[in-house]
Amino acid sequence: MTQHTITTGTTMAVTTLRPTNTTTIITPSTAAPSTLSPVLVCPAVPCPAVSICLNGTCQCLSGSYMENNICKPAQVFPGNLHLKLKFEMEMSDRSSSVFQNTSSQISAALRDILKSEAGYIRSDVVQLKPGSVIATVNNIFEDTSATQQTVDQIIKSNLNNTSEILRNAVYTGTNLCEMQPLPCDSATTRCTNNNGRSVCSCRDGYISMVYSNTSCKACPSGQRAVGASCQPCPFGYAGFNCNDSSLLAVVVVSCVLGGILLILILVLLFQCCCRCLGRHPSYTTSPYSDDLNKTWAIDITPIPRATTNLDAADTMEMSEKDGSYTVDKKSQSNGM
Repeated sequence: MTQHTITTGTTMAVTTLRPTNTTTIITPSTAAPSTLSPVLVCPAVPCPAVSICLNGTCQCLSGSYMENNICKPAQVFPGNLHLKLKFEMEMSDRSSSVFQNTSSQISAALRDILKSEAGYIRSDVVQLKPGSVIATVNNIFEDTSATQQTVDQIIKSNLNNTSEILRNAVYTGTNLCEMQPLPCDSATTRCTNNNGRSVCSCRDGYISMVYSNTSCKACPSGQRAVGASCQPCPFGYAGFNCNDSSLLAVVVVSCVLGGILLILILVLLFQCCCRCLGRHPSYTTSPYSDDLNKTWAIDITPIPRATTNLDAADTMEMSEKDGSYTVDKKSQSNGM
C-alpha cells in the first residue's frame, strides 16, 4: 500500500483510503484578509491644553509646538511639501511606524536647510495626505526676524541640495490662520497672522475669556457685548446679542390697538349721551302751550275774573257795540 500526500496550504485534512494507497488532500479554507484603513484611537492620557487629538496623537494648535507635554507659543511658518512618494494608508495614522519614519525623514531634511537661520527651533510634520504624498509641515522659530516669504524662498532654493526624500519635491507656503488644527476658534474669533504669530480677536457679540486666548464666549440671552463686558438689552429687545425685537413689536402693536379701542369707546359714549339728552324735555321752556300767552280772539267772550272783595269790586258788564266787546263798570249793590 502506498500513500500519496498532496499539500495545498490547508488547515483541514481529508484522507481517502484505498486498497493500495492513501491520499491526503489539504484544501484552503481561510481567505486572505483585505486591507483596511487604520483605526485611529486617541491616547489614553488626555492631551494637554491648547492641543487636540489629531489622527491618533496629540497635536498643538497651529502657532505653537509641544515640548515636555506642554504647548508653547512660537513663530510658525507653515507650508505643504508635495513629495514623489507612494502614499500608504498607514500614513494617515500619526501613531503608525510608517508615519513616524516618513515624518522624521522630512523633519531632518528641513532642519538641514533651516538650521543656520536665526531663531530656528525645528520643523514638525502635522499630517500626510494622498496625492502622491502631501506633507503639511510647521517650521518653528522663536524671536526671529524671518518672515513667511523668506522661509519659503530658503526652502524652495534648497530642496534638491538635501536628502533624497525632498528631491523633486514642490514646496508651497500657507497661511497660519488656515492651518489645521486652527489656531483660533472660527465661530467666536477672527484670526490675524502677525509674522508667524496668530492673534485671535473676538467677533461681534462675544467677549474675551480669562482662561483662553484662542476663543471667546457669548453673553447670556437678554444681554449684549459692550466692549469687554455684557450689559442688559434695551427695553423691548431680547435673545442673543439683543437681536430679538419681537417684544418691542408686541408692545407697539398693543399700544396702537389700545389707542384705537379707547377712541371707539369714547365715540360710543358720546353717541349714548346725545341720545339720552334728546329723550328728556328742556327745563328752559314753559310746560304750557304758547297759545295761553296770546290775546283773546275776537269771537271768544272773555270770562270775568272773580274777586274776593265784594265791597270794593265793581260790577263788570259786557256789552257789544260796533262788533267789539266793552266792559262797563258799575257799582255793586244789594239788588238796588
